[in-house]
Amino acid sequence: MSIKQTFGSNLRTYRKQMNITLNDMASKMSVTKSLYSKYERGEIELDYAKIVSVCQILDITPNDLFEGCNNCNQ
Repeated sequence: MSIKQTFGSNLRTYRKQMNITLNDMASKMSVTKSLYSKYERGEIELDYAKIVSVCQILDITPNDLFEGCNNCNQ
């Protein structure tokens, strides 16, 4: 699994744990639902500012989002 895929999977897991819909998360991040969905599928990388925004919304750390990436492919 790639870093982007692991990140996206973790992002989806934390969003669901917080009971936030895909639409609501996209709205909170000021992006479209389609774009946000690509983040969760690991198709697009988030820039640093968006990672910080995600962490604030979900009350997690960047390390939480990259957990499990020790053996990831670039």
